[in-house]
Amino acid sequence: MLIVEQMNEILGLFARQVTDSLVEDVQKNIHYGVLMDESRDIANKEQVSINFRYVDDDLEIHEGFVGFYETANTDAETLLNVVKDALIRFNLPFSNLRGQCYDGASNMRGDETGLQTRIRGLENRALFAHCVAHGLNSTAQDAIKLIPLVRDTLSEVNELIVFIKASPKRENLYLHETDDSPPSTSKLRPLCPTRWTCRHKSLQSVIQNYSKILTFLEEFSKTEKDAKNAAKASGLYRYFDSTETYILVKFLYVLLGHVEIANTSMQKRSLHFRDTLNILEYLKNIIDGIRNDEKFEQVWKECIDAAEKMDLAPLQEERIRRRNSRFEHYGSAATHFHQARRKNSKWCGMG
Repeated sequence: MLIVEQMNEILGLFARQVTDSLVEDVQKNIHYGVLMDESRDIANKEQVSINFRYVDDDLEIHEGFVGFYETANTDAETLLNVVKDALIRFNLPFSNLRGQCYDGASNMRGDETGLQTRIRGLENRALFAHCVAHGLNSTAQDAIKLIPLVRDTLSEVNELIVFIKASPKRENLYLHETDDSPPSTSKLRPLCPTRWTCRHKSLQSVIQNYSKILTFLEEFSKTEKDAKNAAKASGLYRYFDSTETYILVKFLYVLLGHVEIANTSMQKRSLHFRDTLNILEYLKNIIDGIRNDEKFEQVWKECIDAAEKMDLAPLQEERIRRRNSRFEHYGSAATHFHQARRKNSKWCGMG
């Protein structure tokens, strides 16, 4: 126990030395900005991270983490007290604060009583900037939620991963199907509940192990004695044993992969506003490139070829539906035909 206490004391001294060095640089360059975010730790305690951002005489951007603050709640008034306490501890004048950056939560960015409004009431030159990486994540989340077909596919992918990983027994049975694969590629990665741009890694783990997932689900549904779990596996098997589902997962993986690259680039410490505009413009051009016929046909062909190799259920055929008889008085019903997808097709409404 004594050795542990001594080690903790030594580590504490190291941490203090690093923090003092960072704060000294902030004080030297006078003006600074504060970046904050709150999150729960593994012990279910709310913690607030604090970072300082400043520019040196050579116009180089610097950003440093100075610590976590535990807080009982995350209302704006409590967070304002956390900021005041941190600035007093590090001897940083409030009058030198020129910027503040948070996520889009109402307690942080609220125009009436949010943290940024309260700080500007004390120093009106402390301009607020919404975290651009968080903004991109929110945009991706809102865009995906507006498309039921895409939203439902992500929900099913999440159900699949949770079903396998929630039970050590099921996960071991699944990994038995991937004994010949490297551990780094065979394991399924859970969907991040908050950062939607990170979900391409989960989609990648599904794409890489698609046939093995189907084999596991099919065998598990036939051998599992628990009727509820067997039915769940059977339902997931029917959903993923489909060329349509594979195409959707593949297209989502391709799209979110590019979005995540942009998101990662916008989290760099040296990020400049001009760089942000360039990154977003580049992402827009990439997405526009994916949407053209040539790129679409390329990805489509890759998906069809892969689906045929895995012997997935083929795409649903189009059928002709007769116009409803109540519209016959407008003209001959025989002349009113239109193309329609089957009602149970997951592509319904896409074409």
